[in-house]
Amino acid sequence: MLVSRFLRLSRPLAHLSCVHNIHLSRGMLFPTVQFKLSDIGEGIAEVQIKEWHVKEGDTVSQFDNLCEVQSDKAAVTITSRYDGVVKKLHYKVDDVARVGQPLLEIEVDDASVAEETSQEPKKDSVKEHLEEAPAPALPSKLPTDSSKSIIQFKLFDIGEGIAEVQIKEWHVKVGDKVSQFDNLCEVQSDKAAVTITSRFDGIVKKLHYNVNEVVRVGQPLIDFEVEGGVKEAEAGKDGKEASTPVKAETSSVAIPQAASASDGSEHTLLGKVLATPAVRRIAMENKVDLKKVKGSRRDGRVLKEDVLKFLGKVEQDYTSGSTNIRYSPAIGTQAKTFSPLSEDRVVPIRGYTRAMIKTMTEALKIPHFGYDDEVRADALIAVRNELKELAKERNVKLSYMPFFIKAVSLALLEYPSLNASVDDKLENVIYKASHNICLAMDTPGGLVVPNIKNCEQRSILEIAAELQRLQEDGKRERIARDDLTGGTFTLSNIGTIGGTYVSPVIFPPQVAIGALGKVEKLPRYDDNDNLVPMNMFKVSWCADHRVVDGATMARFSNRWKFYVEHPSAMLAQLK
Repeated sequence: MLVSRFLRLSRPLAHLSCVHNIHLSRGMLFPTVQFKLSDIGEGIAEVQIKEWHVKEGDTVSQFDNLCEVQSDKAAVTITSRYDGVVKKLHYKVDDVARVGQPLLEIEVDDASVAEETSQEPKKDSVKEHLEEAPAPALPSKLPTDSSKSIIQFKLFDIGEGIAEVQIKEWHVKVGDKVSQFDNLCEVQSDKAAVTITSRFDGIVKKLHYNVNEVVRVGQPLIDFEVEGGVKEAEAGKDGKEASTPVKAETSSVAIPQAASASDGSEHTLLGKVLATPAVRRIAMENKVDLKKVKGSRRDGRVLKEDVLKFLGKVEQDYTSGSTNIRYSPAIGTQAKTFSPLSEDRVVPIRGYTRAMIKTMTEALKIPHFGYDDEVRADALIAVRNELKELAKERNVKLSYMPFFIKAVSLALLEYPSLNASVDDKLENVIYKASHNICLAMDTPGGLVVPNIKNCEQRSILEIAAELQRLQEDGKRERIARDDLTGGTFTLSNIGTIGGTYVSPVIFPPQVAIGALGKVEKLPRYDDNDNLVPMNMFKVSWCADHRVVDGATMARFSNRWKFYVEHPSAMLAQLK
């Protein structure tokens, strides 16, 4: 194939009487680029090659799957950034490759691609090979602007080592007209929910997947009909664009050199800024041109912090949801009939469950110890009833959980060793400044543990509003990654389902967790030794015995219990 293309390109040049001493090497026409293992996030430094999807001599297109790699945290599919022919595989199956090392070599059609991706750009240009005579340039593809074209919108790499996602909701249908940055769909990975936005103005012609189907990175999501042509780098080279010969105006065709990573130029990959949809939305809302933002990750990938730094902002406030959220009550369930399975069934582990398996495996390394107590809830019930109308005016559903969370935060002020973590080398204890309280939450996609940021700075109603937002997002399986990271302490309200005493599992790298049992009316003696009915519930704590001793855990529990049994005492601590 390459020889025939070379002959087609060389034949016109052989008949040009005005051109002398033409030296066109194979490497100039079809240069080879090294495809290196980019940073795939999560602090991964090396991966193991598990499977190759290509072999030497195969023709590949942009976003084709190249290989499967396995790190100590996740399996990732590596996709191609180029169109070309595989010339060399640098590793065999089960070999270990480090980030930044070449995985394979690809012979590409476009010389500028090789030049842009080179670490040491060549100083020579085609001018050195065409001496003193004007000549027609080689044919190249240009977008057609005169008519409508169909392009495929593919699922780009959304970072964090994510290889596949599940379609949770479509915001568009066939025939809809969309504009750039319009929401297209919601997808769910094993780490976070992400909103996919459009990069084009056009009309939706086809949806390639239904809700709940799984899409791998690099596969087409939507077909768009767009006005005019779209650059190949943006359209993924899916639109079939006419090849138009370019009329030569000069005697040389200069190959652009790669911009230095240290200068102030735009940080792009093949003309496209690397950023997740969430980052693009932040940029759009703040009217920031991402091409002007210097990306801090490999290949110039732009993070949220880069955009905030560009804006000169300091991220102090983590409140991302409005308190004006309308609560949707749970839908009543009807009795179900169950029958045994007719045969064994294999279900892939995906979504939140996959992430939870990894986390709980890490938790096995922690030496747990437990502490249980009984708490009276009558005063708390009375205060909650008094505040329910005020909360209703703010469209906030007030449960007991915001009181429990605030009580934890106040107790942590006195016992900060429970709001800490241990470093990987087990050499230092890191005391956390913020009280980011996690909630173990049961969702349709499995157990998730989002957190409410800066509870030490929030009122009970503010905590209730944020809790309501997380619960609504959890029902729709749209909890953002920011809500799933940065937690410092965890509470589980398992009592809403049932049970009294619990043995909760610490959520690493945290050092403590609490679980609350159901509220029961039980006979107890009051201060005058009268046997009276009281609303009681059990609380079960677990702590990392490497950091927290039993006496500290008991004192913390007593302080928390005091605030819950005397909720008015919380007012004295509010600022």
